Amino acid sequence: MSIAWTPRKPQPPERGAAAVGMLAELPAQDCAAILAFRKWCDGPSGRESVAQDIACTFPGTRAAQEVNAFADLMGLMVSAPRRSIMRHDVACACFGGDEAAFAHMIAAAVAGDREDAMAFALILMQPNAAWQAVLMARGVGLCLLQMTRVTRAVNTPKIH
Repeated sequence: MSIAWTPRKPQPPERGAAAVGMLAELPAQDCAAILAFRKWCDGPSGRESVAQDIACTFPGTRAAQEVNAFADLMGLMVSAPRRSIMRHDVACACFGGDEAAFAHMIAAAVAGDREDAMAFALILMQPNAAWQAVLMARGVGLCLLQMTRVTRAVNTPKIH
């Protein structure tokens, strides 16, 4: 009798989680989309953080509308995923394929490129939900774009 032992090979990351880049390399809007996505998926405290981030940019009623728009998009994604949507930890410096698809869907929707936005949405969601997500992504993207502009203006040193 012989016994053979084969060492276990490390498992590759789940589809969609493999790192594809670093957050620092992304445009501000894409980075904001990924961070909001991560926070939202982290649970109630993360959702509160997203709401506070939005409230720092928009006044009362408008902030509530923007938070609800983001919540609706996330709810649609969760209700009709093509497979498990993967994400990295909130503090992770890199980002995965699914996070990239989410950010690109939003950026393409804001740019008015609905075909590209749809292609990215189909990576994440079932076809029957993808078009609705593209339509929602435009508003969410405009919100994120405004947030990044306000953050950039606040953090830009004043030259006298």
